[in-house]
Formats: sequence, C-alpha cells, structure tokens
Amino acid sequence: MLNEVKSLLSETKSTERAQSRRAPVVSTLPLDDPEFREIVAGFTGKLRSEVGKLSEFWHRHDVESVGQFAHWLKGAAGTMGFREFTTPSNRLMQLARENNISQMESTITEILELVDATVTPVP
Repeated sequence: MLNEVKSLLSETKSTERAQSRRAPVVSTLPLDDPEFREIVAGFTGKLRSEVGKLSEFWHRHDVESVGQFAHWLKGAAGTMGFREFTTPSNRLMQLARENNISQMESTITEILELVDATVTPVP
C-alpha cells in the first residue's frame, strides 16, 4: 500500500489536483491594504515552493519531518489568514505523532489540493 501512495503522490500533477471541485482559498487578511497584499503574496509563493518538501518527506518515509512541516503550515497559513489549512495540518501533525502512515495519504492530498486552490493576491 505504501508504494501505491508513493506512486500516487509522485504522479499527481498540480493541474490535476487543481481540477478538483475545491473553492478558491483566499486569505482573510485585509487585502485592500497594499502591505498585506505584498505579505500574503510572498507567503503564497513560499508555500508553493515549500510544499514540494512535504512530498519529499513522504517519499522518504520521514514521518518526523512530515510532522514538522505540518506544524509550520498550521501556524504560518493561519497567521496569513488561510484558516482552511488548520484542520488538515493539525490532523497530519497528529498522524505523524502516532506514526500512522496508512492514514496520511488522504490528508497530504487534501493539503496539496488546498495549496493548488490558494489565491495569490497581486501586490
């Protein structure tokens, strides 16, 4: 089963995930303020570049790093007004603490879909 998960995560392309029926994920920060727009745009860029690490950690079976990434994501995304990440990040943290690899696939997929649905404001 673990090989199937690895295969699924490595073959799933961003465009395929983006075709999901997920609504756009928009920051709740006051994006009418140019400074907030710039900060949120910077975060979404970092989020997109960092999320690749989650897949790398998963492929290496590095459960501790998966948990650390989930912790970072929960705090950072919440601070930036992206509350949609809180529940799946918290769930992934818990699964990592429990070393519950068999249940991680769906949560990682959910996080990847959220990232794809995240709207980057124009600074």
